[in-house]
Amino acid sequence: MRAHNFSLVCFFCLILLPFNAVSVNTLNESKIICERDITSETINYSISSPYIIEVNSDSDFVNLGFEGNGTEVSPYIIEDLQLEIDDDWNGIRVKQTTKHFVIRNCTINSLEIVTHAISIVDVADNTAIIENCIVYSGEYYGISISDSPGSIVRNCTIYDGTLSSGISENILFENNYVKNGNINVRVTNGVTLINNSVDKGRFTLSYNLGANYSTVNIVSNRINSKEMGFFAESKNLIIDSTYGRLDLIYCLNIQIKNLNFSHIDSGVTLTYCFNVQVENCTFQRNTFSLRIKDCRDVTITKCKIDHNSHGIYLGYCQRSTISDNIINSQYNNGMAIVTSQNTTVSNNQIIGNTLKGIHLQGYSTEMLIVNNSINQNDVGLQIEGVLNSQFLNNTCKGNIQYGFLIMNSTSTNYMFNTVLDNGFIGMYFFCLYSFAPYHYNSIIYNNISLNENYGLSIQGRYNDYMMGYEGFINSTIHHNIFIDNNLEGTSQAKDTAYNNSWYDPITLEGNFWSDLGNKAQYLIDGGAIDLYPLNRVEIVTTIISYEIAYFILLSTITLHVIVRRKKRRKSIYTKP
Repeated sequence: MRAHNFSLVCFFCLILLPFNAVSVNTLNESKIICERDITSETINYSISSPYIIEVNSDSDFVNLGFEGNGTEVSPYIIEDLQLEIDDDWNGIRVKQTTKHFVIRNCTINSLEIVTHAISIVDVADNTAIIENCIVYSGEYYGISISDSPGSIVRNCTIYDGTLSSGISENILFENNYVKNGNINVRVTNGVTLINNSVDKGRFTLSYNLGANYSTVNIVSNRINSKEMGFFAESKNLIIDSTYGRLDLIYCLNIQIKNLNFSHIDSGVTLTYCFNVQVENCTFQRNTFSLRIKDCRDVTITKCKIDHNSHGIYLGYCQRSTISDNIINSQYNNGMAIVTSQNTTVSNNQIIGNTLKGIHLQGYSTEMLIVNNSINQNDVGLQIEGVLNSQFLNNTCKGNIQYGFLIMNSTSTNYMFNTVLDNGFIGMYFFCLYSFAPYHYNSIIYNNISLNENYGLSIQGRYNDYMMGYEGFINSTIHHNIFIDNNLEGTSQAKDTAYNNSWYDPITLEGNFWSDLGNKAQYLIDGGAIDLYPLNRVEIVTTIISYEIAYFILLSTITLHVIVRRKKRRKSIYTKP
């Protein structure tokens, strides 16, 4: 193929020689691939791939005519190229080589959105250097390093694209500038980032948690004209300087206070940290405000979190406290909590978020959600798995769909909440998985009023195939106030589950229903009955302490056990 192309070039050169023209070799009769001048001679590359220049083996360096011999003192040199990329093509890729090479002083201009301008993939350790290049990358990857330890990128400029590295140890990014784009780095052993800058873009670090962070050096980098703070294996610090972004990993006893984060990908990221306090900080128009993962004893308090894509993310954490924050108008969730334990969320204003005010996922345990205002979101509080938890004295008002949407919940208290004027169902206990019974929930002393559909709906059924019940069963619902819910329906509540009690088995008191009238019992859609409806509104204004709340939860669980035992004895000794 190369011999044939060379013959064609010579033929056209002979024909066009009288016109003093320089020939151009084309790939598909319509693309000019690349021209590179060496000592006044034009060399044309034509490679049957989506890259203008593609090096897939050591021999390609020689075949393509690059200077050097591939040693450390005399690397192959790819330099002084002026490449224009269009029609879904890419620039330069070097892959699976063992020789030393340098890409320098090249300018790559993408006329369209391309996958990569310069790409280094799976080359031998410490063999790749990219320096003094300028890339206009069309909003995608400008320069990317993948599986190539010891690679160096320095003194490069990228417009509208990304400088990125996957899991590659001992890489060096130094003195690079990215405008209207991103720097994305997987931080692992020996990674060094020095004096890199992002303007109107993101500087994203992700972590290899098995790395030795004493070998990592991330200093003097800037994002949107502010320094990016990175702390690894630090302890006993007060961080109150101005940072554009703040990342901590394996840190202990840290105070972060009085900082302002805006227009970046992530404000504060904590990974494997212990005893960290974030206080009186402002997060505005970021992708993530706070990302907390695999941490213990983290406190987030008195922060303003406003108009970000995501508010607070808390994942796989223990003993966290989120209190007294204003979380307003996120484009996704105000707060997301995933598979965490002993978490307290209290006294927050969570208003006007596009998706959920609070989203609990992945079976969190011993949660205390108390005294929060969760209003005007799509869903106020969505729960996808909690155990032994409490939701006390929260207000869920004016949410577009649900005040509470509870998909899985066992041995959990819902008490003293105000669930008012929500666009669909006030509190919806929904069976998410087939044949999954959720037991011993208490829904008591709540004000459930003016919801467009049911004030309270509990879903469950008998599964003939599994010969058992699924959904929310053996729960207690009493002393709630139901006023003017589901005005166009026949009942303010619905219960299709099994063995739920709509009254207190000790006091024989049920719930207040605004549409009870002169009826002695209140019929609930789905077949349940409140046998002892109240004829007065029980107004409860007590804000209970955490200790009393835990006592009530323990008492409720004990009561359920006693009632079940009594029923079991009765069933044993009663004649058929």
